[in-house]
Amino acid sequence: MSSSWLRVVLGLSLLSSCLAQNKNNILLVMTDDQDVLLGGFDHMPLVRQWIQEQGTTFSGGGFVHSPSCCPSRSSILTGRYLHNNGVVNNTAAGNCYGREWRQNMETAHTFATYAQAAGYTTAYAGKYLNQYRAKKTQVPPGYDHWLGLVGNTGYFGYAMIKKGRETPARRIERGSKYPQDYFPNVIYNHVRSWIRRLPEPWLIVASYTTPHGPFTPAPPPAHNTQLQCLHRKSAAEALADPRITSH
Repeated sequence: MSSSWLRVVLGLSLLSSCLAQNKNNILLVMTDDQDVLLGGFDHMPLVRQWIQEQGTTFSGGGFVHSPSCCPSRSSILTGRYLHNNGVVNNTAAGNCYGREWRQNMETAHTFATYAQAAGYTTAYAGKYLNQYRAKKTQVPPGYDHWLGLVGNTGYFGYAMIKKGRETPARRIERGSKYPQDYFPNVIYNHVRSWIRRLPEPWLIVASYTTPHGPFTPAPPPAHNTQLQCLHRKSAAEALADPRITSH
């Protein structure tokens, strides 16, 4: 987590006033471990161009209450500090998708539950909370459409829970084929489809794992088949592969 998350958190502070007035469509895009000091934008030029350069960076007075994944995500979802939502670290014992979260916070205190009650069509695609294991395919309250990553991160070989407004929740196992299984592509394709067809007003969350490790890049177009084996490599190993550097 970094100061870049503050743009998301502060943007959500406008949600209540937006819901109370004109019901505009809302698209919330989240990245994971987008750390400015660690160069989180260095290899994501489009994110830099479309979001960072056209947004606001709090380089002087900005702060986050906890530079850790699940506490920050819980604050984005609820608008509450960790001492008020009970999520103190990335473990189930620390209430990261723990019993207290599932039985209290998640049921009535997320922006999704408020938006749905206000008449929004709500949809979520991507990473949710680190300990989201979805036994019996649970889907958090407040979402008409759900495509949630099971667990923390992954670009290939992961599982998701999928649910629609008229379709029951089910578990989907993704493989290691590019482009259909590549996690950023899956999120993008679902979000694009929702934007085109969901009844308005809608609230859509696109929650990417990028640039969180294991830093698996999309294969260059000319080498998609040859580079499927690289999904288990680190970024350094991938960049050192001659099939990438020669492209």
